[in-house]
Amino acid sequence: MLNWNLIKNLVLYVDSLGVTKPKINYILCTNGVSMNDSIAKFLKEYNFSISISLDGVGETQDKLRKRITGEGTFKEIDRSIDILSEYENKIVVNAVPTDANLYHLRELIDYLYEKGIEQLNINTLRYASLMNYRQTASAKEKVEQLIDARKYGKEKGIVVGGKWFRLYKKTNEVEYPSYCKRMGEMLSVEPSGDTYICSGLPIKVGNVEDMNAVFKSDEYRKIALRVMGNISLCYGCEIEGMCAGGCTGNAYIASGNVYNPDLTECEFRKEITRRLILMEDWEKAKNECIQI
Repeated sequence: MLNWNLIKNLVLYVDSLGVTKPKINYILCTNGVSMNDSIAKFLKEYNFSISISLDGVGETQDKLRKRITGEGTFKEIDRSIDILSEYENKIVVNAVPTDANLYHLRELIDYLYEKGIEQLNINTLRYASLMNYRQTASAKEKVEQLIDARKYGKEKGIVVGGKWFRLYKKTNEVEYPSYCKRMGEMLSVEPSGDTYICSGLPIKVGNVEDMNAVFKSDEYRKIALRVMGNISLCYGCEIEGMCAGGCTGNAYIASGNVYNPDLTECEFRKEITRRLILMEDWEKAKNECIQI
C-alpha cells in the first residue's frame, strides 16, 4: 500500500477490459497502517480479500511490530480493522508465533471475536525475513498452544488454521502431492516480468513475456517435480504424503538444494499432525454418532 495508486490503477485497467477480462481473485496483504475510508470502500467494491498482519493485542503487538520511531502499531491497526469492517470487507488476520505472543493466542482470538473476524491464520514457517522473531519454544510447546488455539477458536466461532493445519486436511484429500500449490501450480511475477515458482524461492524460471520458455525451463521442471516420493531424505517418514519435504523456499535457503527437506520443523510437523488427527477425527466421529 506504499504505492496505492498502482494497485488501484491495475484493478481499474482489468475492469476496463469488459467481457475479455480474466477471472481474478484480489488479495491484499497489509499491516493496515495506511487504511482510510476511500481505500476501504474501493476494496469492498472490487471484492478484495484482506489479510491483516496482527501478532497480538495491545502491548503484545507493540513489542513485535514497531514504527521506525519505536512507537507501537496496535492502535493504528485496530483503527484500520474498524474502517474495513465498516465497509463490510472480508478480513483474515495473520499472526506469527514468537516468544512474545505464543502464550497469548487466546487474547488475540477474543479480540477477533469482538471485531467479528472469523478467521485467524497462524504462520509457523520460519522465513528468512522473520528470523529476527525469537522462537525458542520447543516443538511440543508450540503444538500445545496451537491445539489450544484451535479448540478455543471453535468455541468462539473462529477458524484457527495455517499451513500446520493444512497437513491434517491433506490426510483426507487427493491432490497434487507437493507441500503447497506454489510447486508447479502457481507462479510469482515481479514488476520487471521476471517469473518465479514462488516469491520465497530465489530461483528465476524465466520472464512472463515468454511463458512457453518458463514451462519448458529446466529450473521450472526440477522444482515442479519436488513432490512426495522424489525427496530421498523423506523416505519412510510417517507424514511424507502430506508434508512432501516442507517449504521448498526454507529448504533451499538452509541447504542450497530444493530436493532437501525443510528439516527445521520436522518434529513439529509430525507432532501437530498426530494431535490434529486425534482431535479432529474424534470430533467428526462423535458428531456422526450424535446424528445417528
